[in-house]
Amino acid sequence: CFFCRKRGHSVANCKDRLKTEGGDDSKNVTGICFRCGSTEHTLKNCKVPVKKGEENVLPYALCYVCNQKGHLASQCSQNEKGLYPNGGCCKYCGSVRHLAKDC
Repeated sequence: CFFCRKRGHSVANCKDRLKTEGGDDSKNVTGICFRCGSTEHTLKNCKVPVKKGEENVLPYALCYVCNQKGHLASQCSQNEKGLYPNGGCCKYCGSVRHLAKDC
């Protein structure tokens, strides 16, 4: 669940969220912003700036590979496939940590 960060249910039927928000209108729930922790927006729409040299830019992200906070599965050192869950890699340098368009 992206709201309470527990396993076994989604944000749409999270009992903790329902207690907090006092209802079950799941249409308005976006999840959690991995950068600032807000439930009002996702990382894509976050306006909190990333500071230069900051190592943990996603403190609210929970990796499903290693179950550690602070990064997504695509950046996990234990995830050998990186951004390519079905195999493959950057066609320019062979890395699995970024897409070819970002090389």
